[in-house]
Amino acid sequence: VIFVCLCIVSVRASGNSLKDPYICGHPTCAPSEKFRYLTPIIYHYEYKTKVETYFAGSSNNRSTLDVKARVTLQFIKPCEGLLQLSDVTLIDQDENYPVERAEKFIHAIGLFDLRFAFH
Repeated sequence: VIFVCLCIVSVRASGNSLKDPYICGHPTCAPSEKFRYLTPIIYHYEYKTKVETYFAGSSNNRSTLDVKARVTLQFIKPCEGLLQLSDVTLIDQDENYPVERAEKFIHAIGLFDLRFAFH
């Protein structure tokens, strides 16, 4: 009985990343030169992409959407990063036409930070 109790306590205290939503990946890792980032620096990028979708059999067979965002990237551990999106905009091919449900998309994509781990 004591052995089983000790096993349960050690599993809870080990920082199991599969059970704790605040841990992303292994709690500890060896520093790596794989991506050559610097931990204390916060990186800022401007992200732009154009998404084109083609539809067969329609008179206007193309739909274009421009997505722009400000990306903030920082590495909080040697093998764990944090990605934040802000100032997200969606622009339809016709700039006078508002993108349907754009506000919901913009709110949802910027609501939470994306934590990621790599090895």
